[in-house]
Amino acid sequence: SCWFKLDDITTNRVFFSNESGTNYYGVQIFLIATGTDIGIRIGDGGGTTAADRRNGIGDAALSAGTWYHLACIINSTTDMVIYIDNISLSMTYSGTGEAIAYTTGTVAIGRPQVTTDTTFMDGEITELAFWTSYALTANNIAQLANSRIKGMPLQIQTANLQGYWPMDD
Repeated sequence: SCWFKLDDITTNRVFFSNESGTNYYGVQIFLIATGTDIGIRIGDGGGTTAADRRNGIGDAALSAGTWYHLACIINSTTDMVIYIDNISLSMTYSGTGEAIAYTTGTVAIGRPQVTTDTTFMDGEITELAFWTSYALTANNIAQLANSRIKGMPLQIQTANLQGYWPMDD
């Protein structure tokens, strides 16, 4: 979950990544260059082909210069949900990768984990939170999406919270 504002929606951009460049591992959340799609990519650690990853792409009509709340839930390789401003996006899937294989690599915010990839986010991101083994409920997502709008402190679910970066300075 995070809040973001993009200055440029005409090129691919990465919001969050803990994937590995050697084989597809972990998770990546990204914008597709048209500005109309946001994706979740998961890797199973088996290699670097479409058979080793799975993409879930959500149709989102975004505009540059606008703040949005983003929440992503990965229930399985064929059940990923992306919310923009508390609205669930229609999803399509590609690739045939299996369950997520996590890496011990570091988390990259606003850029890919792979240092040779230049799809850096062009904009701002705040209130980034990442959970494992905990599916946010519709009520959790609504609370997160409405907290910034109402000027409230972020109401965050602490169960299985792996990281929280307020980035408010």
